[in-house]
Amino acid sequence: GSNKWRSESSRFHVSGVTLAGGAVGLHMSAATGHLQITDSVISHVRFRELSRYGIFLDDIFGLDNNLLSFLSFDQCGVAFYQRAPDSQRVTPGGFCKSAWNNPAEGYMDKVVFYRVQVTNCQAGFQLDACRADNLNYWVLNAFSNITGSGWDLHSNSEAVIVSSYVENVGAMNQRY
Repeated sequence: GSNKWRSESSRFHVSGVTLAGGAVGLHMSAATGHLQITDSVISHVRFRELSRYGIFLDDIFGLDNNLLSFLSFDQCGVAFYQRAPDSQRVTPGGFCKSAWNNPAEGYMDKVVFYRVQVTNCQAGFQLDACRADNLNYWVLNAFSNITGSGWDLHSNSEAVIVSSYVENVGAMNQRY
């Protein structure tokens, strides 16, 4: 039998560490091809001098009902990068399949980013989902010296951002 539509759930807590050097600090990837991360907490973590991503949400079915708080990203490529699964794209890395033909598009819902600080990075949040991310909150976050976009939101709906931009040369983009 095929486990193509099988859903697996994962919970974890990461707290009180510094992740420094290398390409990626925290890489969340689905070995099964259908992983949902729920009720998890990443708190009081420092991401420093990472050439690609602080947090890389890579080919995950869903990030749902999670708290990311008291995080700092300094001298990273992208602080938080969400990459929709290649299985949900026309070709790997290409455009997303149509919604009617795409039941597991990779999403992020009801995730709270509280007191996140992004400094001296190329970009803050690049959210590249195939299904609209929904009901996510950024509260009391600060961005400073970002050379690209602070938020690059693709296919997002109902995102609430109550944060500050400080000395940022980038932009806030929303694409549909």
